[in-house]
Formats: sequence, structure tokens, C-alpha cells
Amino acid sequence: VEAFDYCVKRATIERHDFGRADLRWRGQATVLDLPFHLSYPQVFEHGGQTWMVPESYQAGEVALYRATDASLDHWQREAALLGLYTALAPEARRR
Repeated sequence: VEAFDYCVKRATIERHDFGRADLRWRGQATVLDLPFHLSYPQVFEHGGQTWMVPESYQAGEVALYRATDASLDHWQREAALLGLYTALAPEARRR
């Protein structure tokens, strides 16, 4: 989820755990913290991997990140998908 920090005027991406058995939030972790605003994370699975495409307008690109472990706490940037003027709000679509 997007976690906006009003002190620095930008957001990071957090992972939140929710227990289905007791319907309670169990915790959270910041998983992507970069020197620019991140929001609207699109998380999906493809080819046995978990991927994320957050909105990153201030970075001048829309980038693809891959989870590097099953906890989804660690992400690696894999590629720039779109430049600044190509798209402003990404949506992941499987064709």
C-alpha cells in the first residue's frame, strides 16, 4: 500500500499482513523507499514470480520491480517500462 509521510511530502510502499483466521492486522513493513514519491502499487504474479509496478511520476519513469524473496519484503528494479511522457498512472494488464 501507499504510505504517505506528510513530513517529507512523499510516499513509500508498505506490505501489510492480515490474518484471515482472526481477521486482524498482524504487522507491516516498508518494502520500497526511494528518494521520490511512490504510490498506487500494482502487484501481480506472472511466471512464478511476484511483480510490482508503482506509480513513480517524480522519477520520470514507470518501473517494473520483482520480489526477490517469498516474504515480499525485498524488491529489485528490473526495467523501465515507460518514460515520463508516455504514461502518468500505470495499470497492469495481462493480455
